[in-house]
Amino acid sequence: MRSNITDTRSIGLPLRWGFMAGFVVVLGFSIAHHEMWRDEIQVWLIVRASESLPSLLRNMDYEGHPPLWYLVVWLLESLFSSIRVLQLANIVFAAITIWYLLRLERVPRAFRLLWPLTYMLFYEYGTLSRNYFIGIAFLMLALFCAFEHRRAMLAYVFLALAAFTNVYCAAIAGAVGASWLLLGASGVGQDEHTRKISDALGGRYFLMACLLATILIAGLVALPPADSAVKATLQFDWGRIEHIVAMFVRGAFLAPDVTALRWNGPHLFDVLGLGRSAQFWMSIGFMTIVAWLSRRSLALLGYWLMAAGGLVTVGLVTDRFFFWRHSGQAAVAFAVWYIMYCYLRPRGSERRPQTAALVAIITVFLATNSVATIPAVVADVERSFSYGGEAARYVRSHYDPRTTLLLGYEDSRVSAVHAFAPEFLFVYLNSGAAGGYARWGNKERKYTTLSQRHIVAVAEERGCVAPDARQRLLVSHINLYGAWGDRRTWITDEMTAMYAIKFVAGFAGSLSGDEDVYLYEMKCPPKHDVAAQRDIP
Repeated sequence: MRSNITDTRSIGLPLRWGFMAGFVVVLGFSIAHHEMWRDEIQVWLIVRASESLPSLLRNMDYEGHPPLWYLVVWLLESLFSSIRVLQLANIVFAAITIWYLLRLERVPRAFRLLWPLTYMLFYEYGTLSRNYFIGIAFLMLALFCAFEHRRAMLAYVFLALAAFTNVYCAAIAGAVGASWLLLGASGVGQDEHTRKISDALGGRYFLMACLLATILIAGLVALPPADSAVKATLQFDWGRIEHIVAMFVRGAFLAPDVTALRWNGPHLFDVLGLGRSAQFWMSIGFMTIVAWLSRRSLALLGYWLMAAGGLVTVGLVTDRFFFWRHSGQAAVAFAVWYIMYCYLRPRGSERRPQTAALVAIITVFLATNSVATIPAVVADVERSFSYGGEAARYVRSHYDPRTTLLLGYEDSRVSAVHAFAPEFLFVYLNSGAAGGYARWGNKERKYTTLSQRHIVAVAEERGCVAPDARQRLLVSHINLYGAWGDRRTWITDEMTAMYAIKFVAGFAGSLSGDEDVYLYEMKCPPKHDVAAQRDIP
């Protein structure tokens, strides 16, 4: 008797349309109640400041991402001129992913219907409009073209497009393409269908060379300049490797505690008291089991080893694998492996232990990746985890854009406020330039975000000593008026008292959460009075 997890019956057109329509409606509801985060808004601010394609590529120098998502948003922004183009584009790519996932006939129906509802796909990649769903969409198109239509050239083109979305998809796309080269030597052609796949995809060395060139270009474009405030480094200390490898079990078996105020909050394994070392060895065990399940197919084994190695390398270079939406790339890599397994496994090799192990892994994978979806959406509907829009609404209701000047340090939390209140003139404190997107170069970030004294000094210099009489409203992502010493333990109480902003600003409001926003009205005393009472460089 077939288990539901192994039921590979096709999904008819009415059910396919109905499921996709329902998914888009529910995702649209979640997006409509989601206050966009600063890392989403940063893309739109860059796009809005770019008058041409060359200027777009220049403006995203410090972003650390390939350009395809930015290009898509740039094209839509030129047509609609709205911040909502981010969410519109993400819904479109989500719909593409679901449509072609449902058409993968050899993948069990349960997986096709449940994977889109998991926390990573639905919330972190779907509700949050960033450059992740677009990469998954192109990966899905590549798998569909390869396995259902057996069109190698088109499949490799979609892999190349996936590589141009983010560095994680680049690692996965490279592993997929390289594994296809092994099809001829893997002995998988034990039925007519898999023989046709092997004949269509095996030995396409020219296409693979083009894909590798694309991945290299994407990596070079994503590499931050030498003066970037965030530098790419390759560190091999054991603790870091242990932490990054642990992300495979955290990502593939994801159960975050969404009752925490921050989405980086406790994971199921943390709640169970499993330390990093224990999670590391669990990840090694998970990767070993997947390799064992792949042992009869050189293509599957090669893909899994290359994908795992590629993602670990990306983690070592970027040091960003501890975030949910980054660690979730392990879940994406595993899902791609499972889809390929459904098409490439030798039909005569199925054994009861192997089938039982796979069913158990897929069941736990889907269950733990779905457990936080509904609580996450409910929490996002009930309260905002991002405060750019809320701060902008507060500013609009209390201040007149004709008589108010917004000041802020060059940080994406601060620029997010400006994105929702573009009618206010906005000036960055550190550069004196008109506000827009945050630039991550050291020359623009002359003053470190962790130095309160520099922020206060520049707030006085550029906020108070200005030619016009408009009210200055300082927007900060740091609490400059209260428990600074408590927030940063290396800053003493004496420093907090010496560089408190109370002398030059009155507290106006606080919106504190995942992305803190604090507002202060500058009092703007004469500069000589400031210098007489306090010595600030």
